Amino acid sequence: MHSVLKLHPFSVSGSAAANAGGAKSVPIRFGSRRGSPIAGDGEMRSARRRPQFRKIGWTIGTALPRRMFQLACMMALLAGCSSVQPGELRSLAAGSPADSFYLPAGQQVAPPYGFVSFCFRHESDCEGGTDKPANVALTPARWAELNEVNDFVNRMPQVSDQQRYGASGYWTYPDAQGGDCKDLALEKRRLLMARGWPAEALLLATAKRWDGEGHATLLVETDKGEFVLDNLNWEVVASRDVPYIWQARQSRERPYIWVNLDRDTFRHLDAKMPPLGAPIPFIEVARAAARAKQKTETSMLSGGLDELRLDPHPDVVADSRPPA
Repeated sequence: MHSVLKLHPFSVSGSAAANAGGAKSVPIRFGSRRGSPIAGDGEMRSARRRPQFRKIGWTIGTALPRRMFQLACMMALLAGCSSVQPGELRSLAAGSPADSFYLPAGQQVAPPYGFVSFCFRHESDCEGGTDKPANVALTPARWAELNEVNDFVNRMPQVSDQQRYGASGYWTYPDAQGGDCKDLALEKRRLLMARGWPAEALLLATAKRWDGEGHATLLVETDKGEFVLDNLNWEVVASRDVPYIWQARQSRERPYIWVNLDRDTFRHLDAKMPPLGAPIPFIEVARAAARAKQKTETSMLSGGLDELRLDPHPDVVADSRPPA
């Protein structure tokens, strides 16, 4: 069983220099199995051949002794962060609502600032919505698509915003140079939508990792439960089986609205959804502000021109002395 923890990676055989230098993160498996939740007999499909990564250990700031590391893994497993178990796979295959897990969602919250900026640059990717979101039927073909897209995007170079832009919180699609967790989640959403997946089933979500760092993933809503496509994990797993503290996600009704996932701050507020087809509120507000600013500047400029017309030589001060 692989560990559910993944902190600063370092080679078990050696090199403290690699750890100090901030070795590039690679996806791992939170569990050692790759199982299809749609296999009727509960059997798990064999894993496709994967690139072989060097043996990795995990630390919290510094290297943990082997016994402490093993104890941390055991504690994490007892806490319920293991991968889906065979019995659970059979339950998911049966399609029972009692066995299919979905993260509870609370009130509307402010979208991440970087997401708002993304919507200004990619407005069509944030528009739309539905009043009756439906879960996708998780067929074998659909399950294969989830794994293929997750594998494909996770092989892209993973680079932080600080390394690329010198600042954090920038949301965009990855390019040849790669991207961070937010960018890869956006790319997975885009690729799945190109394959016919509905937007209300593909939800960007934010969370806190086990080390306190912010993180972003893609949540996929199906009739067999809610699954996570994560740049830190090769496996597609249920949303209850990842070691994160969930914070917020996109609304299923309107992709530009976000809802709370942090149960400690849940409030019961029945906020109304904007009508379908209505402009994105924060973009409309920004445009209205820009129009008001332009109008004010135009008015000030017009007023200045009027003064120039009344006094064609405003810089010439008349001599008040009487003529000699």
